[in-house]
Amino acid sequence: MNWIGWAPPVRCRSNLFTRGLATDASLIADAVLDALVVCMAERGSEIVDMIFGDKREQIPHVTLLKEINVIALRLPDTFRYFFTSYVTRILTAPAGVRERFLEYLAKAYFAINAVGLDPDGELIRKTLIDGHSLVIDSNVLIPTLTVDSANNALSRAVLKKALSVGIKVWATPRFIDETLQHFQWASDLVKQHGEQSIEVLAASMGRGHYRRNEFLDGFIRHVVDGRNRTFEEYVKLCIGDLSFDAIRQKAAEVGIEFLPMGALTYDNAEFYIVRDQSEEFINTSAAELLEIHKSEARMRAEAEVYAVIHSWGKMRPANQKSEQWKCSFLSQGTFLNKVAAYGPHKIDGNITVRPEVLYEFLCRFEGTGNLNVPLKDLLLATYFRSASYFIDKGKYSRFFAPLLRETERTYADNVESFRRLVNSSLNSDSLQTGEELERPFALLSLDEEAKTVLRQEVHRLDDENAQLKERYEAAENEIAKLRQRLKLKK
Repeated sequence: MNWIGWAPPVRCRSNLFTRGLATDASLIADAVLDALVVCMAERGSEIVDMIFGDKREQIPHVTLLKEINVIALRLPDTFRYFFTSYVTRILTAPAGVRERFLEYLAKAYFAINAVGLDPDGELIRKTLIDGHSLVIDSNVLIPTLTVDSANNALSRAVLKKALSVGIKVWATPRFIDETLQHFQWASDLVKQHGEQSIEVLAASMGRGHYRRNEFLDGFIRHVVDGRNRTFEEYVKLCIGDLSFDAIRQKAAEVGIEFLPMGALTYDNAEFYIVRDQSEEFINTSAAELLEIHKSEARMRAEAEVYAVIHSWGKMRPANQKSEQWKCSFLSQGTFLNKVAAYGPHKIDGNITVRPEVLYEFLCRFEGTGNLNVPLKDLLLATYFRSASYFIDKGKYSRFFAPLLRETERTYADNVESFRRLVNSSLNSDSLQTGEELERPFALLSLDEEAKTVLRQEVHRLDDENAQLKERYEAAENEIAKLRQRLKLKK
């Protein structure tokens, strides 16, 4: 962050920042950040002492100015007054982004000090973990079951970590159905077009009208990593067979329980009211956002899980306190938070948690801070479906090598036609200038353009033929008339 640009205007009697002293400006910026961090750390400690400490009388810390002055001594003499005045003004009259930044620092150091008073995590456990359950979305269940896919390791690690601290994980019938449909769709695509097809490449990369398919991604990575399996064998490895019961069984093997809906719906007409009205709200809200597309099945599944969370108290055991009986939605998306905040049946607080966030929290909660899943995988997990940039291009190129070589041969055989019909500047090396995985799509585009030109030429010739036919028929009529006149004259 540019701390000098971020700062409020402060008058200074010298032309401090007009001398080209970039090093001095950077030194002051670093000192400002250090001072604000120290001040907010002190403030966090004070608040925690006031709330959780044993002291009945609280004496505010009086060391802030001393700390600021100590940091000021690191600066050249001519900058110290400016620095002290500047930091003091930020602390006493923050506004806009400066105020929000101080709030973030204050919350962070409050949390650090609060955890410091709770080294064994008992308060955190009682508040956030004990009695907590998760309903798993299909976008987490799918990578959990899809061996070697991009998010498989993370999804498995999240489940293992959650289960190890006592969090129960449930699956609803509708999300198992969604998972089955995902696998079934990928299987049908491979059967129809073959593994080495541009359709499978497009679906695995999320190109064109396809959403990126994690099952195909897992198959590609699995094969390239040295496993010699057909697609049918890979299906069997992941889920056994393409059936609801098979997926339910595989989910159970990794600790995901099947949610007994009867316990929530029995003698509970409100469940259906919440579900139906929430579905209507989701439908309306999604229609207002052009970037969101939800099928009817998806909206019904989200409405159902929202009604589950809303009615979760129905499943609370008699010996469990209500404040320690919670349910959240483990999902890559956070749309249901909007339903909780603005829908017809509101729920306090956010109800969704992303898997990478939950995983990192649980790892930090242990106190070791160790992450078995690389940090980059946590950061990229959210973007699996949003950009092909994050795919493993090396593995994809090796898997689709037959398709890529066939693409090159087809281009070489038709380059002269493409030059004549599409672009005269094309040559034998033009296809090689693009990324390897993009070449099949480039060839497809050239082919479509060539066909368009040919179709236009056919239409033009058809029009010309129609005109020639009209002229021929007109000429024939004239000839017939002339012949008739000649007969009359004879």
